Amino acid sequence: LNEQQINQLKASKVHFYQLNNGMKVFLYENHQLPVFALRLLFDVGSANERAGQSGYAHLFEHMMFKGSKNIPDGEHFAAIKRIGGHLNASTDYDKTDYWTEAPIAYLDHVLWMEAERFRHLYINEETLNNQKQAVLEEKLLRMDNVPYVKAAGDFMISAWQGTPYDHLIIGSEEDINNASVKEVREFYYQFYRPDNLILTIVGDFKSHELIKRIEHYFSPFTTNHHSLTPENEIKDNHFEKNYLKGKSEIRNDTLAPFPLYALGWHTVGKNNPDFYSVELLADILLNHDSSRIKRVLKEQDELVFETIGFP
Repeated sequence: LNEQQINQLKASKVHFYQLNNGMKVFLYENHQLPVFALRLLFDVGSANERAGQSGYAHLFEHMMFKGSKNIPDGEHFAAIKRIGGHLNASTDYDKTDYWTEAPIAYLDHVLWMEAERFRHLYINEETLNNQKQAVLEEKLLRMDNVPYVKAAGDFMISAWQGTPYDHLIIGSEEDINNASVKEVREFYYQFYRPDNLILTIVGDFKSHELIKRIEHYFSPFTTNHHSLTPENEIKDNHFEKNYLKGKSEIRNDTLAPFPLYALGWHTVGKNNPDFYSVELLADILLNHDSSRIKRVLKEQDELVFETIGFP
């Protein structure tokens, strides 16, 4: 972070730390309730995947719950539920994040569990094959057999050909089936490293005390340099994109009872300040009962049964 960003954090009472291994930590104290919300964010998503490895980022999200040296398979979920907490994870084009919400009394134990699975994760044939099947079933359930979803995915892929975003986050069935233990371990060593990790915690704690516990658990989490070759080093997924010419396509979705009409424009990315204006514009035009296009096409002319827009 630059000096201006650090000063902005201080003004908003967010405490920023960086461990010796490169891991970044953001802490915000909120003493209204004896709880905490924790998020671990790795700077890796489907845009970082190589040809033939589509879906690896999402597959690895699943692998993170399959047990480690000191935590059996399934125990991570069970432990959080026993204390009345909630947890989950998600993968998108540019990041993979893991979050937990629980009573503050269990924060120390949650920190230990998170550090444990990032340092001693089990990656073997049994756990990999198990989660390959889980991902394929998820793909069938949420995408392949849901009206409009596959068509919408194909539309996105078509719009982003030639960029790191030209494939589905969940990956292809062929690539998932062909994933090997060696490749998945290499993916782990490349991206699941402390200098590629951001930890944020909000809750009922004192930051100057909590950072000592975080250092205790995460400082031994070091980069696996022995597994990286120069061509495998982390690279930014920035790219130069030539704006594509307009085009029109018709696709047949046998699951869909009515036609889907999709329009897309290339706009700014999420790291651009204007992204929030684009996000607001989608709501003004399409996403709420008072939205301009929805009122005309759905309420007034009764031409459609729904309108949706998102950047």
